[in-house]
Amino acid sequence: MGELREGAGLARACAWMWIALTLLFFAGCTEDDESLCGEFPLTEAERVCIQDKVEARVVRFYPFVGDKEGVSLRKFSHQLREIDLGADDLQFLEDLQRVLATLQDGHTQIGLPAGEPRGMPPLALRDIGEEVFVAWSGVEGVEAGDQIVGVDGELVADTIEELLPLIAASTPEARRRSAVRALLSGPRSEAVGVRFLRDGESRELLLERLEVVQAVPRSPEGRRFGDVGYIRVSSFAFVDDAEVFDGLLGELRDTRALILDLRENGGGRGLNPNLLLGRFIEEELPDFELQKRDGEVKARLKAIPRGEPYRGRLVVLSDVFTYSAANYLVHRVRFHDLGVVIGERSGGGSAQRIQVELVDGLPFIYSRRRLVDPEGVDFEQGLEPDIAIELTPQDLREGLGIRSGDPATDGVLAEALRLIEEDL
Repeated sequence: MGELREGAGLARACAWMWIALTLLFFAGCTEDDESLCGEFPLTEAERVCIQDKVEARVVRFYPFVGDKEGVSLRKFSHQLREIDLGADDLQFLEDLQRVLATLQDGHTQIGLPAGEPRGMPPLALRDIGEEVFVAWSGVEGVEAGDQIVGVDGELVADTIEELLPLIAASTPEARRRSAVRALLSGPRSEAVGVRFLRDGESRELLLERLEVVQAVPRSPEGRRFGDVGYIRVSSFAFVDDAEVFDGLLGELRDTRALILDLRENGGGRGLNPNLLLGRFIEEELPDFELQKRDGEVKARLKAIPRGEPYRGRLVVLSDVFTYSAANYLVHRVRFHDLGVVIGERSGGGSAQRIQVELVDGLPFIYSRRRLVDPEGVDFEQGLEPDIAIELTPQDLREGLGIRSGDPATDGVLAEALRLIEEDL
């Protein structure tokens, strides 16, 4: 790969790469196209080939034309052709991702070529309003609830503004939180300077970036809180998700309410949500449809009863990363009035995605068909919860800022249990 830029510029250029690894997608397929544009390092002709392939697919298939304010395919094509073909590979890919992000579609982005090892300090960050706080800390002297006000000599707000244009997301909330999560990301060979604020006093620490071990998607997990059941479905990645879910539901079928936790579920196999839905219904539900941009129906998504339905109250937890197939499940629950949704606006992603290889190690993922309910409405830009729960800095200081599945440390779950106890 070509010569890489150094310092903060490189961190900004690569931040979206780490973000891309946090997402799964609504199950689609890999396009059968073996004609790669070339290999790294890229020649100018290979970069033009990449532009051609990206433009052809977006212009032909992008399913949300006219639905998103500020998105124009004409403008997209113009910006794509304005990319500097003489820049190094990393700059070219950054510019390409920046143009793709203008489509405001979390499914449409390029993948991650191998590069310099990335890392982060052992901190979990959370945005609350316009501010950024520590939700969990593995750094001595840094506590949950500490506010982060600066990174490498820049104000947090300025660094976030630099990151946002690189992030492909379907909602502004998901875009911002992705930027917050990438705030301290960078080369492991470089420490990051972070300015913290606590009780009106600020201090700056130089923190080592450690290797980030990407979390492997997990099968559904369940537990019981008295007469309330809890099942966390972190992804829809596995063929046997429904089988595991059925086993957990069988153990919890005597509960008066069930919490289905879809927070940070980035999607996966589109069939899995329908299989889960089958355990909460007594008759077949009206189909949702995958449609082309012109409205032609290409597939129907069916929800059919599977066995004895759960009889208790269904409560679904969502957040800004409840995306794609998980967003679809939230849409189903809301549309058919199957339960109550609690938490945050979901992350959207109401489309089928397709993947094509541009060069070896550089996949391009794009939306091809939009998913609509029986009234023809998609929720590409997420669904508002029935009951919103917003964490506060005080919640973080009390150690309640982690999605742990334990109400002692998971403030959203604790509030959901309280609301169930009060009959919502």
